[in-house]
Amino acid sequence: MTTQLYLLDTVQLFPLSVPGKVIDMITSEEPGRVKFQSSEWPAQFYRSNFSLIALPGTWVSVIGIKGITLLVTPLHLSVSETY
Repeated sequence: MTTQLYLLDTVQLFPLSVPGKVIDMITSEEPGRVKFQSSEWPAQFYRSNFSLIALPGTWVSVIGIKGITLLVTPLHLSVSETY
């Protein structure tokens, strides 16, 4: 049981970011949904230290995954800028 919980909290960053289209609004405080590789996924901002909003219809960079939740950044930010 402990191992399964650990896997759900494990963050895996992708070697390259891939664009995803926001389906349900994502904010710094609340996750949303993103269309990514022909499927809809739960998504949240990766290490958002400031107020961000991604509105439906906008594009984000999918940079990784945590459990079944995609980790995203706005298209204009790189991973290093989100720390």
